[in-house]
Amino acid sequence: MRALSAAVAGTVVVGGFVQYRHAEDARTRAQIETIGNALVRGDVGTATRAKPGSGRLSSQYFHGLWATRELAGSPEDSVADLRAGTDAASVKPPTCLIPTEQNHGILRTVDHTVLDAAYVCEVSRGRQHFGRVVIRQLDDGLVEVTFALGPHSLTRRILHHFRDADVTIDDRGVTYLS
Repeated sequence: MRALSAAVAGTVVVGGFVQYRHAEDARTRAQIETIGNALVRGDVGTATRAKPGSGRLSSQYFHGLWATRELAGSPEDSVADLRAGTDAASVKPPTCLIPTEQNHGILRTVDHTVLDAAYVCEVSRGRQHFGRVVIRQLDDGLVEVTFALGPHSLTRRILHHFRDADVTIDDRGVTYLS
């Protein structure tokens, strides 16, 4: 697993992870790098169009959750604003994506807010509501990602993908520190 922490012009990758299975062939490794770099750029289209036989990396090798935030200012200003709890109306809504091995679709947030210097993302697909993901920038530079997704089977799949990460589980849900 490789944690993503990068900033490019106008976009801050607030938090996320890339997890992939061992790839023997050079082509698959190159595709993994392509998708990882796309995530760092905030190019979620390249990352989420991964389908078997499509010429892009099959999602059986790739899983992730991330959030991006775009502001007119510098990446440093964006992080400072996040910590200060910037008014949600002044920023482009972040997108939380959870591609999974069993589901090639995309779970998008239907609502979000910035509360107590954290993103609170309500996660759904269609009319199904799965719960929320809270993404918080900590003072020491780490990014805390907390899942509260309820009893749906998706939660078990996400936990499976996090089994090798620095994970704590308590009454708030699952917390991953990048």
